[in-house]
Amino acid sequence: MSADPAIFNTDPREWVPLPVFRTGERTFSVDDILAATAWRGDLTAFNTTLAQRLVSAQAAEAAGLEPEPAAVEKALEDFRYARDLVSAEECERWLALRGLTFADLTTSVTCRLQAELVEEETPEEAPPPAAALLRTEALLADEFTDWARQLAWRVALARSGNALPPGGTASETVWAELEDRFAAACARLTEPARRQRELGTQRLPLLQTEIAMAEFGAESAAREACLCVREDGDTLTAVAETHGFISRTMTAFLGELPEDWQRGLLGASPGDVLPPWVGPSGALVVQLLHRREPSLDEAAVTERLDAALRRQHFGELETRHIRWLLNVDLET
Repeated sequence: MSADPAIFNTDPREWVPLPVFRTGERTFSVDDILAATAWRGDLTAFNTTLAQRLVSAQAAEAAGLEPEPAAVEKALEDFRYARDLVSAEECERWLALRGLTFADLTTSVTCRLQAELVEEETPEEAPPPAAALLRTEALLADEFTDWARQLAWRVALARSGNALPPGGTASETVWAELEDRFAAACARLTEPARRQRELGTQRLPLLQTEIAMAEFGAESAAREACLCVREDGDTLTAVAETHGFISRTMTAFLGELPEDWQRGLLGASPGDVLPPWVGPSGALVVQLLHRREPSLDEAAVTERLDAALRRQHFGELETRHIRWLLNVDLET
């Protein structure tokens, strides 16, 4: 199966403004979301990537390269599960609400996979995608969740202060007014005192952890490795390499790790190994190498605190002032 080149440039269907959310009597559509996202500059990278993908897919088509049907089916399945669309019928209803068809989704997925079959680099100045295709790809993109919520938060903030610009066609003036108000609110939310209070509640998930991981072929081998670490003082990495197993180290916030790991690592001291986790492909062993308290001097910490403060505040405003007409959320 190959992507239909016709959809790269044109789409014969008439585009009907698709409402996404409402506040009071004012409705905001897909076009509003894309216009606001473009005004903020957040659509540029998406547009560029899409344009280059189309060029690569066309090159693959010309070379007779097509993705395997199994790969297309797997990508379609991943798309459905990410949106909790268990059956094909649910997926088709989800698409229909957006003015799309299963053929649109299949074409998009196939194009993405087909573009990956071309090894040579695509030109930096690829022709921009047609407006209809951009709308289709935007509605199917994971990023659309964030784009829609970003506008909804700005609208909810303005509505809460009775400062929502008048209805009608949105303009750069409207986006600028919403953005200025949003930026001022964010500045107040992320003042040092607020960050410090939030750090008190977010301390555990923001613990910086460095861990080593190694997967062994069997539970018995994993338990033997744990014994070597505990009794002989060897590192997990050294034990794994000695016995021909792959290991790696990583640094992450505690809250980014699987919940089972979090519980074990909280009670561990540096150097401790956790009991093996046994899965279909073998047994995984984790060793805590280092753990560090979060600090407001670290940009990664303040970024997460600021994001949490924004989610709390604007999430409450969203609940009060926004009525979603489309479900844009992804499963986590």
